[in-house]
Amino acid sequence: MGSERNNRLRAFVLAIALLYCGACFHPVHAQQSVCKLSGYVTAEESGECLIGAVIWSGENWATSNEYGFYSLNLQGGEHTVKCSYLGRESEDLKIIIKGDVRHNFVMFSVESINGAFIEDEIVRKLPSAYMGALDIPSEFVKQMPTVLGEPDLLKTVQKMPGVQSGVEGFSGIYVRGGGSEENLMLLDGAPLYNSTHVFGLFSSFNPESIKQVTLYKGFFPAKYGGRTSSVIDVRTKEGNTKKLKGSVSAGLFNARFNLEGPIVKDRTSFSLSVRGLNSLVLYPVFKLAKSPYYFAFYDLTGKLTHRFGNSDRLVISAYHGRDFFDYQQSKSKVFSYRDENDYPCAGMKTDTEQYYMRWGNTMASVRWNHSFGGKLFSDLSFSWTNYRKREKSSKLNEIILSDADSDSGSKICLNSSDISDFNLNWDLEYSLTPSQSLGFGLMHTLHCYNPESYLIQKNSVFEGGEDQSSESLPVNTIISIKGRESSLYFQDDINIAGRFNASVGLRATLFSVSGKYYPSLEPRLTAEYKILQSLSVKAAYSRMSQYSHLLASGSMSLPTDLWVPITKNIKPIFSNIVSAGLSYSLADMWDFFLEAYYKKEKNVLEYKDGRTIFTESGDWEKSVEMGTGESKGVELYARKTKGKLTGMLSYTLSKTDRVFPDGTINGGKPFPFTYDRRHVIDIFAKYSFNDRISLNASWNYSSGNMMTVSWRNVQLINPNGNGERNTAYPYISGRNNYRLPPSHRLDASVSFRKEKRRGERIWTFGVYNLYAARNPNWVVIDSDAVVDEDGTGHSDVYLSKRTFLTIVPSFSYTFIF
Repeated sequence: MGSERNNRLRAFVLAIALLYCGACFHPVHAQQSVCKLSGYVTAEESGECLIGAVIWSGENWATSNEYGFYSLNLQGGEHTVKCSYLGRESEDLKIIIKGDVRHNFVMFSVESINGAFIEDEIVRKLPSAYMGALDIPSEFVKQMPTVLGEPDLLKTVQKMPGVQSGVEGFSGIYVRGGGSEENLMLLDGAPLYNSTHVFGLFSSFNPESIKQVTLYKGFFPAKYGGRTSSVIDVRTKEGNTKKLKGSVSAGLFNARFNLEGPIVKDRTSFSLSVRGLNSLVLYPVFKLAKSPYYFAFYDLTGKLTHRFGNSDRLVISAYHGRDFFDYQQSKSKVFSYRDENDYPCAGMKTDTEQYYMRWGNTMASVRWNHSFGGKLFSDLSFSWTNYRKREKSSKLNEIILSDADSDSGSKICLNSSDISDFNLNWDLEYSLTPSQSLGFGLMHTLHCYNPESYLIQKNSVFEGGEDQSSESLPVNTIISIKGRESSLYFQDDINIAGRFNASVGLRATLFSVSGKYYPSLEPRLTAEYKILQSLSVKAAYSRMSQYSHLLASGSMSLPTDLWVPITKNIKPIFSNIVSAGLSYSLADMWDFFLEAYYKKEKNVLEYKDGRTIFTESGDWEKSVEMGTGESKGVELYARKTKGKLTGMLSYTLSKTDRVFPDGTINGGKPFPFTYDRRHVIDIFAKYSFNDRISLNASWNYSSGNMMTVSWRNVQLINPNGNGERNTAYPYISGRNNYRLPPSHRLDASVSFRKEKRRGERIWTFGVYNLYAARNPNWVVIDSDAVVDEDGTGHSDVYLSKRTFLTIVPSFSYTFIF
């Protein structure tokens, strides 16, 4: 069976390669006297570069890249060139081409039609072979109703087909059967290792700073690597180059502030966004409830952009986010005793327990863009990213006696871990012919892993404060490890007669750690054929590799999870993804996408039976085992882009299994992945009554996750017969042997806008889980002792679901100036 599947895969790759070779020798490539029309596409009101704008003349077309730059190949002579972008007026340029020409397109905003964004027809008909790639505009993120009323990027991504959450209401991302660690989160090209706040309740991305988000989950462009399931590429705003603008938002839980504007008009701009938990509201609530717990977070996102001219730009980006979690509780008890003279006395014993944890990301990057005559675009960048976690727990036992004597003892535990990356990237784009463009580059990353450092301090004090003993004991320390990752890539995008599109790429990677080298070749192939102007068929193949593992401590993404590199015993994860599908446009307002995929992963990790991260974190390799994963599914995505009523629908039917042939997990038999959800449905709708009032609603249905349950106990009979009691042990039939109940909920929000001379005001009222569905956030196993009629007993085992979030109202106020 395995060899047959490999033969089919080889046949698919060979077919795509033959199509590519035929396309390369197509007569269209023999054109002569090709000239370049190049420049930037920007927004008129802000000067922001526009990503994904379409520039075309006849059958020749190009799109603006992540920095707004485009390069269009044209024959010498007279041309009418058009530029189009979602929600903006198209611009026509009549030009006589005699040589290479620079021209910057400035796009004017279009007033919405009945509150819905206009989508130009050319955007829908753009030839694109990038299968499984979805662009998510920042406005869509802000419209999606979410828990606690905070616009959330990752919860919006969860609405896309093939993507699901781990725990209801939280920001975990699981794509096409992969784990949360298999997603590459990029912020302006730099990776973030922890993408959530407050244990996954909010994402790390401030919605006010986001310009555009692109999700890749089928075909992966060759410049991306290091993860095996998805790439989420987040691009932030450069800042308004015309005038100072900003916004202030406040809700029941969070507050946000954004400021952007020119330092030197039309040349240097900045953008700064700050967000944090609304402590003015929450801190008094914690105090009033006398809660021993307290948590908070904040993040800052900034960017500085300087334009030296039409050919050079310098961009500096930075991000810093921190989470805080505190716990403190004291218990006192009065007791009686007799002193040395046998007199009755009273004393007090106080036990104080404290715990705090701090964690978060810090990122900084410097980027230089340069255009070499419009033919070659260069993007050279250096970035540093760091994720760190610090824990401290202490226990203080104090005894105060009536004769002023006292005894006390304390135990302090310090735990820390962090991971840092130093990245040097050089990406180049070359427009070869009117129908062919090349991308190539190289990159080098130094990974510094400090998985865990654990220190215990013990102190004892007796009789009036005299220090009797003190010691510090380092335990469970994992030695710092450095890994080096170097990559080269090449990609060729071709188009023939506007009907056939293909992209062929190859990425070569070498990872070294502890004196051992791991090479990898990763081919990327995708093709599209347009049967009709509105109907196309696509197919794609991608091979990905990953050199870091995440040791997760539960079903939620927690800061206590540890990132560790591959070792001489733990190998890289490899994935092979094959997908095929159809896309169809109807009446210039409906889009439909149907995709089927098959994904095979090698060297995925799972904890051995009876092991967790808390058992042997200092020797984690003995607690895990490598195996294979298999996922397959069908995804449907539909969207309506015009009219008063707009929205989207996504449906995913999938199945994901794991198998560990050595028998240390589930006896070597296949078992369902923890997040194997058979059916996932997401519906979003927006109804615009007019330019001031809009109603948003989102409904989700998901099959339950899998979990391991012991339904009965087994008795081990004592063979000695000496009267000792037999021992009962839980019996587990297999790993992930129980599927949780399905979850479903309806979220809704209504927004009111009002324009005033000094700015725009927005009031948003929302409700999470409108009909208060009691969805299982987690499940506990309970048992009751039952006495039978014959006097013997047994235990009835049952499950009790726990719901963390039922109906949650929210309110936010935004002032835009």
